[in-house]
Amino acid sequence: RPQMNLSFNFNPSVSRYINYVNGQRNVTNNSSLGLGISLGYWADKWINFWVNMEAAHNYSRSSINKNITTKYWTFNSYPNVNLKLPWKFYVEMESEINVFQKTSIFSTGQNTYFVNASIKKAFMKDEKLEVKLYVNDIFNQNRGINRNISSNFISETRSDVIRRFFLLSFIYNFSKNGKPAKW
Repeated sequence: RPQMNLSFNFNPSVSRYINYVNGQRNVTNNSSLGLGISLGYWADKWINFWVNMEAAHNYSRSSINKNITTKYWTFNSYPNVNLKLPWKFYVEMESEINVFQKTSIFSTGQNTYFVNASIKKAFMKDEKLEVKLYVNDIFNQNRGINRNISSNFISETRSDVIRRFFLLSFIYNFSKNGKPAKW
């Protein structure tokens, strides 16, 4: 029987960093307020999908230079869909969207659109055997970007991550042997 789920989240965060810069005491107050929504639909027959979205406003002020206030928005979304097609074909797509507001320090928005997808064909009456083609990072956008506010500076880090690749899998599922699992 199909089911639908709708949920909301509220994500406040407050932090304080104390450090010394050139012998002067510095207090940095950070706050972030995120609001999000999730929607999911699960059906018996042919489709499942879910999406999570959150927007957050980030704010930081340092005691060393009170004239500078760092403010920016981030938006994250995680849409996913699974489809069951005729003749035992399955299509799956999972994605991650990250949008960072431009700031005076980071004048280029480092937005990422990260999508993975697969198509699978099941064989045998009980679908024990599968052939699956998986593509990681279809648009080659995974750049491993993260923004952080701490002390008296804001940083944007880029990590080396595995980007686009293809994987062909042949899977035989032994757990579908018709016997109940014993624990």
